[in-house]
Amino acid sequence: MMATRHVEMVQDLLELMGVGAERVAVIYCSSAEGRYFAEVARKMSEKLRAIGSNPLKMWKADELGVESKQTSSDPPK
Repeated sequence: MMATRHVEMVQDLLELMGVGAERVAVIYCSSAEGRYFAEVARKMSEKLRAIGSNPLKMWKADELGVESKQTSSDPPK
């Protein structure tokens, strides 16, 4: 599918940027799979919390001489 290919391209770009490909995923489910979707969303949220903040965001704050308000334990905004 075209969507899968696009996500793979975004993952490649994120890896090149040093952000990490694991921050983006594509999951296929039907409207009848609400519980499955909720479980996948919960797991992805946990994964993102464990990964922490966008490293580029921290780098930009450092470059500007500003203290980043988000820590690795904070959920992404």
